[in-house]
Amino acid sequence: MSQRSEIKTWALRILLKMDGTPLSDSSLDDYIRTGLEPKPTIADISVAKRDLEKDLFISGSTDELTGIVTWTLTTKGEHKAKQLS
Repeated sequence: MSQRSEIKTWALRILLKMDGTPLSDSSLDDYIRTGLEPKPTIADISVAKRDLEKDLFISGSTDELTGIVTWTLTTKGEHKAKQLS
């Protein structure tokens, strides 16, 4: 499995554990970096998140007041994450 695939799998699993609660972008990055060896770069994580969003597995939202980006699973992403767990 490529590192990008591992990042995507790990991101889906993390978001599944959040049980629908949005997770901040920085927290998701931290959890991914903590869980994988070798530690992926932030650039690799960003590309993986964009791929997951483009493929409709995750959804990102930016808070208008704080500018903080949060992530949640879509229905498709939840289904896939459960398959991977």
